[in-house]
Amino acid sequence: MKRFLSLLIFVFIFCGMTMPIRAEFYGNPATGLLALEKKYPYYLFVPSEYTQDKSWNLLIIMGERADDPKELIEPWVEWAKQKKVLVAAVPTLVPEKDLPEASDRWLIDVKREILERYRVDPANVLLMGTGFGAQYAAYLGLSHPEEFGVVALIKNAWAGPFERLARPTSEHRRQISFYVLADLQDKNYAANEKKALQLEQKGYQIKMEPLKNGEDWLTVRDSLYQWFNENTEYRALKKKAISDRTLTGKIKEIRKNIFGG
Repeated sequence: MKRFLSLLIFVFIFCGMTMPIRAEFYGNPATGLLALEKKYPYYLFVPSEYTQDKSWNLLIIMGERADDPKELIEPWVEWAKQKKVLVAAVPTLVPEKDLPEASDRWLIDVKREILERYRVDPANVLLMGTGFGAQYAAYLGLSHPEEFGVVALIKNAWAGPFERLARPTSEHRRQISFYVLADLQDKNYAANEKKALQLEQKGYQIKMEPLKNGEDWLTVRDSLYQWFNENTEYRALKKKAISDRTLTGKIKEIRKNIFGG
């Protein structure tokens, strides 16, 4: 009996030492600009006002393949303070001509770790990408819709090396919304416009607008974030309307504001 108890205690201690510790909503999570690493470095900004008694929005931003996450997040810090939103900047690790599964897992694991430590509604995660990062974000939105609330694409969209790997669905509950700021001079513009129409025919909600000369995602982020909040309200109302039919008119009004029709 003593030998059995000793073995049981040893197993308990060993498991406690080796099993990963799941973060919970307690204590005082770190705020400010945080340099983090999960095999690859990434950055997270958390407003000083952060508390765990309410849900917060999270923006995940990706740039071109050579972009430094630290340089990527720095222009967003003051904006995030004003909007009181969490912002993460991650490297665009996906290889241009290879299967992206390893990069997918890395990014999704980073997002899940943030959600384990900070109170963020999974439906209120906005994934944003520009250039090559936008093409990868477009693929992620179609392939892993359960991981993100909405996706914003700047200067590029679905057309590219990962388009053939994405699997759009006709199942409405697995479709997420896309906001596209398209560069009219981009070689993929016509292909992305065609893809947007195909996705809309399947039931996806897409807002596609031209990117004006000199605009980037910094100059349009206020309107983009407004769209994100309206879209969040729209999705919440749609969910509530299942049991409350009086919300139908409100839903149509918000949908017109978000998608233009």
